[in-house]
Amino acid sequence: MNRTVLCCCAGGLSFLALLSGIAKAQSTAATNTVKGRAPMVTGVQVTNKSKPGSTPRVGDTLEANVIGFNDADGDAYSGASYSWLLNGASTGNTSSTYTTVTAGSVVVKATPETDPAKTDPNKGATVTSPAVIVLAAGANVGDFFIGPLAATWSAADAYCNNAGARLPTQIELQELFVNATSATIANGSQTNTEMCSVHGWPLSQLCGGIDSLYRSSTPATTGRHFSVFLNNGSAPSNADWSDDTVACYRKAP
Repeated sequence: MNRTVLCCCAGGLSFLALLSGIAKAQSTAATNTVKGRAPMVTGVQVTNKSKPGSTPRVGDTLEANVIGFNDADGDAYSGASYSWLLNGASTGNTSSTYTTVTAGSVVVKATPETDPAKTDPNKGATVTSPAVIVLAAGANVGDFFIGPLAATWSAADAYCNNAGARLPTQIELQELFVNATSATIANGSQTNTEMCSVHGWPLSQLCGGIDSLYRSSTPATTGRHFSVFLNNGSAPSNADWSDDTVACYRKAP
Protein backbone atom coordinates (compact mmCIF):
# COMPACT_ATOMS: atom_id res chain seq x y z
CA MET A 1 0.00 0.00 0.00
CA ASN A 2 2.88 2.34 0.75
CA ARG A 3 4.18 1.83 -2.81
CA THR A 4 0.83 2.87 -4.22
CA VAL A 5 0.82 6.14 -2.29
CA LEU A 6 4.35 6.93 -3.44
CA CYS A 7 3.36 6.23 -7.00
CA CYS A 8 0.39 8.61 -6.81
CA CYS A 9 2.58 11.30 -5.29
CA ALA A 10 5.16 10.89 -8.02
CA GLY A 11 2.41 11.19 -10.61
CA GLY A 12 1.13 14.34 -8.94
CA LEU A 13 4.58 15.89 -8.95
CA SER A 14 5.00 15.12 -12.62
CA PHE A 15 1.64 16.76 -13.38
CA LEU A 16 2.58 19.88 -11.40
CA ALA A 17 5.90 20.08 -13.23
CA LEU A 18 4.03 19.87 -16.53
CA LEU A 19 1.72 22.74 -15.52
CA SER A 20 4.68 24.84 -14.39
CA GLY A 21 6.41 24.28 -17.72
CA ILE A 22 3.33 25.39 -19.66
CA ALA A 23 3.01 28.55 -17.53
CA LYS A 24 6.67 29.40 -18.09
CA ALA A 25 6.31 28.89 -21.82
CA GLN A 26 3.24 31.13 -21.94
CA SER A 27 5.01 33.78 -19.88
CA THR A 28 8.06 33.63 -22.15
CA ALA A 29 5.89 33.88 -25.26
CA ALA A 30 4.07 36.91 -23.88
CA THR A 31 7.33 38.58 -22.86
CA ASN A 32 8.87 38.03 -26.29
CA THR A 33 6.12 40.11 -27.99
CA VAL A 34 7.30 43.27 -26.20
CA LYS A 35 10.17 44.74 -28.26
CA GLY A 36 10.28 48.33 -27.06
CA ARG A 37 8.50 51.61 -26.45
CA ALA A 38 6.86 54.04 -28.88
CA PRO A 39 8.77 57.08 -30.13
CA MET A 40 7.71 60.60 -29.16
CA VAL A 41 7.96 64.14 -30.58
CA THR A 42 7.11 67.43 -28.90
CA GLY A 43 5.51 68.96 -31.97
CA VAL A 44 5.49 69.65 -35.70
CA GLN A 45 6.06 72.98 -37.41
CA VAL A 46 5.16 74.25 -40.88
CA THR A 47 7.46 76.53 -42.88
CA ASN A 48 7.16 78.21 -46.26
CA LYS A 49 9.61 76.21 -48.37
CA SER A 50 9.06 78.40 -51.44
CA LYS A 51 9.70 81.72 -49.66
CA PRO A 52 11.29 81.10 -46.25
CA GLY A 53 10.13 83.56 -43.60
CA SER A 54 7.29 84.98 -45.71
CA THR A 55 3.55 84.63 -45.29
CA PRO A 56 2.52 81.73 -47.58
CA ARG A 57 0.30 82.37 -50.58
CA VAL A 58 -1.57 80.17 -52.99
CA GLY A 59 1.05 78.35 -55.07
CA ASP A 60 3.70 78.29 -52.34
CA THR A 61 4.94 74.93 -51.04
CA LEU A 62 4.74 74.30 -47.29
CA GLU A 63 7.02 71.86 -45.49
CA ALA A 64 6.40 69.94 -42.25
CA ASN A 65 9.18 69.13 -39.80
CA VAL A 66 8.80 67.28 -36.50
CA ILE A 67 10.64 68.71 -33.51
CA GLY A 68 11.83 67.20 -30.24
CA PHE A 69 12.14 63.52 -31.30
CA ASN A 70 12.82 61.09 -28.46
CA ASP A 71 12.81 57.31 -28.15
CA ALA A 72 13.23 55.70 -24.71
CA ASP A 73 15.03 52.70 -26.24
CA GLY A 74 17.44 54.78 -28.30
CA ASP A 75 15.89 53.72 -31.61
CA ALA A 76 16.64 56.02 -34.55
CA TYR A 77 13.98 58.24 -36.11
CA SER A 78 12.91 56.76 -39.45
CA GLY A 79 10.45 59.46 -40.56
CA ALA A 80 6.82 60.37 -39.97
CA SER A 81 3.47 59.91 -41.62
CA TYR A 82 1.64 63.15 -42.42
CA SER A 83 -1.88 64.38 -43.04
CA TRP A 84 -2.56 67.94 -44.30
CA LEU A 85 -5.85 69.69 -43.56
CA LEU A 86 -7.27 72.86 -45.15
CA ASN A 87 -9.99 74.67 -43.19
CA GLY A 88 -10.46 71.52 -41.09
CA ALA A 89 -10.93 69.12 -44.04
CA SER A 90 -8.40 66.57 -45.30
CA THR A 91 -6.55 67.52 -48.48
CA GLY A 92 -5.60 63.91 -49.17
CA ASN A 93 -1.92 64.90 -49.08
CA THR A 94 0.24 62.60 -46.94
CA SER A 95 3.76 63.74 -47.87
CA SER A 96 6.04 66.05 -45.88
CA THR A 97 5.31 68.93 -48.29
CA TYR A 98 2.08 70.51 -49.49
CA THR A 99 1.69 72.91 -52.41
CA THR A 100 -1.16 75.28 -51.59
CA VAL A 101 -4.00 75.57 -54.08
CA THR A 102 -6.60 77.47 -52.02
CA ALA A 103 -6.41 80.26 -49.47
CA GLY A 104 -7.34 79.38 -45.89
CA SER A 105 -6.13 77.86 -42.64
CA VAL A 106 -3.69 74.94 -42.99
CA VAL A 107 -2.50 72.45 -40.35
CA VAL A 108 -0.56 69.22 -40.62
CA LYS A 109 -0.76 66.15 -38.40
CA ALA A 110 2.42 64.10 -37.94
CA THR A 111 2.96 60.62 -36.50
CA PRO A 112 6.63 59.81 -35.69
CA GLU A 113 8.00 56.37 -36.59
CA THR A 114 10.99 54.10 -35.93
CA ASP A 115 12.07 50.84 -37.58
CA PRO A 116 9.23 48.28 -37.08
CA ALA A 117 11.79 45.46 -37.15
CA LYS A 118 13.41 46.81 -33.99
CA THR A 119 10.56 48.05 -31.83
CA ASP A 120 6.89 47.43 -31.26
CA PRO A 121 5.02 49.75 -31.25
CA ASN A 122 7.05 51.70 -33.81
CA LYS A 123 4.58 54.61 -34.15
CA GLY A 124 4.16 57.38 -31.59
CA ALA A 125 1.33 59.71 -30.71
CA THR A 126 0.11 62.04 -33.46
CA VAL A 127 0.83 65.77 -33.01
CA THR A 128 -0.78 68.72 -34.79
CA SER A 129 0.93 71.90 -35.96
CA PRO A 130 -0.26 75.43 -35.21
CA ALA A 131 -2.50 76.79 -37.97
CA VAL A 132 -0.84 78.62 -40.86
CA ILE A 133 -2.89 81.16 -42.81
CA VAL A 134 -2.42 80.97 -46.58
CA LEU A 135 -3.31 84.15 -48.47
CA ALA A 136 -4.81 84.27 -51.94
CA ALA A 137 -2.51 84.82 -54.89
CA GLY A 138 -1.02 88.25 -54.35
CA ALA A 139 -1.88 91.57 -55.92
CA ASN A 140 0.94 93.67 -57.36
CA VAL A 141 1.60 97.36 -57.94
CA GLY A 142 0.90 97.05 -61.66
CA ASP A 143 -2.68 95.90 -60.92
CA PHE A 144 -3.59 99.35 -59.49
CA PHE A 145 -3.73 103.01 -60.39
CA ILE A 146 -3.98 105.93 -57.98
CA GLY A 147 -7.24 107.89 -57.72
CA PRO A 148 -8.27 110.85 -55.56
CA LEU A 149 -6.19 111.63 -52.48
CA ALA A 150 -9.32 112.31 -50.43
CA ALA A 151 -12.71 110.75 -51.14
CA THR A 152 -15.66 109.31 -49.27
CA TRP A 153 -16.38 105.64 -49.81
CA SER A 154 -19.23 106.25 -52.28
CA ALA A 155 -17.14 108.76 -54.25
CA ALA A 156 -14.20 106.35 -54.33
CA ASP A 157 -16.40 103.48 -55.50
CA ALA A 158 -17.94 105.61 -58.24
CA TYR A 159 -14.56 106.90 -59.39
CA CYS A 160 -13.11 103.40 -59.84
CA ASN A 161 -16.24 102.06 -61.56
CA ASN A 162 -16.32 105.01 -63.97
CA ALA A 163 -12.67 104.33 -64.80
CA GLY A 164 -13.45 100.72 -65.75
CA ALA A 165 -11.96 99.29 -62.57
CA ARG A 166 -13.13 98.70 -58.99
CA LEU A 167 -12.16 99.34 -55.41
CA PRO A 168 -9.80 96.61 -54.14
CA THR A 169 -10.78 94.32 -51.29
CA GLN A 170 -9.13 94.52 -47.89
CA ILE A 171 -7.15 91.34 -48.62
CA GLU A 172 -5.94 92.64 -51.99
CA LEU A 173 -4.56 95.80 -50.38
CA GLN A 174 -2.86 93.74 -47.66
CA GLU A 175 -1.43 91.41 -50.28
CA LEU A 176 -0.12 94.46 -52.13
CA PHE A 177 1.61 95.73 -48.99
CA VAL A 178 3.41 92.39 -48.51
CA ASN A 179 4.18 91.81 -52.19
CA ALA A 180 5.41 95.33 -52.97
CA THR A 181 7.43 96.05 -49.82
CA SER A 182 9.89 94.31 -47.50
CA ALA A 183 7.05 93.40 -45.09
CA THR A 184 6.35 89.69 -44.66
CA ILE A 185 2.98 90.07 -42.96
CA ALA A 186 0.19 92.67 -43.05
CA ASN A 187 -1.12 92.99 -39.51
CA GLY A 188 0.32 96.30 -38.33
CA SER A 189 3.42 94.74 -36.75
CA GLN A 190 5.82 95.72 -39.58
CA THR A 191 6.05 99.34 -40.67
CA ASN A 192 7.75 100.84 -43.71
CA THR A 193 7.22 103.69 -46.20
CA GLU A 194 8.29 101.76 -49.29
CA MET A 195 4.95 102.25 -51.06
CA CYS A 196 6.14 105.88 -51.32
CA SER A 197 9.93 105.58 -51.48
CA VAL A 198 9.97 102.65 -53.92
CA HIS A 199 6.68 102.94 -55.82
CA GLY A 200 5.71 106.60 -55.46
CA TRP A 201 2.32 105.97 -53.83
CA PRO A 202 0.98 108.79 -51.63
CA LEU A 203 1.26 108.21 -47.89
CA SER A 204 0.84 110.62 -45.00
CA GLN A 205 3.09 113.63 -45.73
CA LEU A 206 5.03 111.52 -48.26
CA CYS A 207 4.86 111.52 -52.07
CA GLY A 208 2.24 114.25 -51.96
CA GLY A 209 -0.11 112.27 -49.75
CA ILE A 210 -2.41 113.32 -46.95
CA ASP A 211 -3.31 109.88 -45.58
CA SER A 212 -1.75 106.38 -45.53
CA LEU A 213 -5.21 104.84 -45.24
CA TYR A 214 -6.58 103.40 -48.51
CA ARG A 215 -10.21 102.51 -49.11
CA SER A 216 -11.39 98.95 -49.76
CA SER A 217 -14.64 97.39 -50.94
CA THR A 218 -14.86 95.05 -47.94
CA PRO A 219 -17.85 95.95 -45.71
CA ALA A 220 -17.46 96.16 -41.94
CA THR A 221 -20.72 97.35 -40.36
CA THR A 222 -23.53 99.61 -41.55
CA GLY A 223 -22.02 102.80 -42.94
CA ARG A 224 -18.47 101.50 -42.63
CA HIS A 225 -15.94 99.60 -44.77
CA PHE A 226 -12.47 98.33 -43.94
CA SER A 227 -9.53 100.45 -45.08
CA VAL A 228 -5.85 99.50 -45.09
CA PHE A 229 -2.84 101.46 -43.88
CA LEU A 230 -0.26 100.99 -46.63
CA ASN A 231 2.56 101.78 -44.24
CA ASN A 232 1.89 98.81 -41.95
CA GLY A 233 -0.90 96.66 -43.44
CA SER A 234 -3.40 97.01 -40.58
CA ALA A 235 -7.07 97.22 -41.58
CA PRO A 236 -9.37 99.28 -39.33
CA SER A 237 -13.09 99.75 -39.86
CA ASN A 238 -13.54 103.17 -41.42
CA ALA A 239 -16.59 105.45 -41.69
CA ASP A 240 -17.88 105.78 -45.26
CA TRP A 241 -18.25 109.56 -44.91
CA SER A 242 -14.58 110.16 -44.08
CA ASP A 243 -12.07 111.23 -46.76
CA ASP A 244 -9.27 108.79 -47.55
CA THR A 245 -6.90 107.93 -50.38
CA VAL A 246 -8.12 105.87 -53.33
CA ALA A 247 -6.38 103.21 -55.41
CA CYS A 248 -8.41 101.39 -58.06
CA TYR A 249 -7.89 97.71 -58.93
CA ARG A 250 -7.80 96.81 -62.62
CA LYS A 251 -8.51 93.09 -62.21
CA ALA A 252 -12.01 91.66 -62.58
CA PRO A 253 -13.81 90.46 -59.41
